[in-house]
Amino acid sequence: MTSLELQFLIVRSGTIPYYVQREIMWVKVMKPSDPKFGGPEWQMAKGEMEPGLTLEQNALKEAHEEVGLKASNIRSMFKLTERNNLHIYAAEVVDPYDFDEPHWETGAVAWLQLPHQLDQIRDWQQQVFEMLYNKIIS
Repeated sequence: MTSLELQFLIVRSGTIPYYVQREIMWVKVMKPSDPKFGGPEWQMAKGEMEPGLTLEQNALKEAHEEVGLKASNIRSMFKLTERNNLHIYAAEVVDPYDFDEPHWETGAVAWLQLPHQLDQIRDWQQQVFEMLYNKIIS
């Protein structure tokens, strides 16, 4: 089996924190501290499933570790989509400043404005972020 084939067998989940202010959508993204953790581009917080966690619990754990999202700062959360065994959730945040420090695997975090900064996001994830934008703003 190739590494690409194996990638599609591994179940992962992730979360895109977002908020809307004056009809402008902002999404919280991260850059890994080491490109081997997912490349050098801005991207969603995500990771492999850990035993004993549901998809949503794992998605929240990854978002806390990688961008500092606190469960207490979530207004609402829903499953956005699933791509190649990656289950993607969106979490509307109450306060864009109420985040913990991210985990050591994270090199940087930022709020990006959609759709204007969509091209700064990792190539294959751009469709997912655009899907979120269209679902919330349209």
